[in-house]
Amino acid sequence: MRWTAFQRGSCQNWTTWAAGISLEPLRPKLRRGGDEYQELLASLYRALHDQTNCRVIVDSSKSPVYARLLGRVPELDVYVIHLVRDPRATAYSWSRVKPLPDFSDDRSMIRQTALVSARRWLRWQVGIELLWNRRQGRYLLLRYEDFVRNPQASLERILNLVEETPQTLPFVDENAVRLSQTHSVSGNPTRFKTGVVELRHDQEWLDRIRKVDRLSVTALTWPLLLRYRYKLR
Repeated sequence: MRWTAFQRGSCQNWTTWAAGISLEPLRPKLRRGGDEYQELLASLYRALHDQTNCRVIVDSSKSPVYARLLGRVPELDVYVIHLVRDPRATAYSWSRVKPLPDFSDDRSMIRQTALVSARRWLRWQVGIELLWNRRQGRYLLLRYEDFVRNPQASLERILNLVEETPQTLPFVDENAVRLSQTHSVSGNPTRFKTGVVELRHDQEWLDRIRKVDRLSVTALTWPLLLRYRYKLR
């Protein structure tokens, strides 16, 4: 519980963003806790490596500050894939009801309003740009829309970044992959899909998002919409 509370406080709260960006925590207590937390992370990833014998471990965490904490662990060689999606599509996705197969009841994923989703999207993009964009050779920006249009080329870009050259890739054809089981413990219910999965561009939001949500999200995020080559529609 102690480290769960520290992780939430250091990686998610706005009050510690200045500490995360400058890497000079505002309070000595937070600095000491950060050092201990990094030692814990080192032992965790060391155990993952020992058990899997994999050179590359994919961590699907989304916190830019957490990624920077990992980057301070001497034993880890951290690369960041900045996967970004149109914030209006993201807001619409957060509004949908998605049953959670993790449990044997009728629980669903947490839903968010468009404004909450937009603020969160904006915070994460700004954070990852500040912390990682200038780390040459360690950062790759990849739009969801570009990935879905050409998944094999996108995956090859990622593999080149981490200097991996697998003999085969899991593609069945240009737009379908064969997925095996993963070890993620939270996230979108689609992570439970296995076997042959078709990769398609989900554009349902274009027709289904409420006009007020589209306008409010666009108004909040338009500078980054332009930066990431999205239309202000």
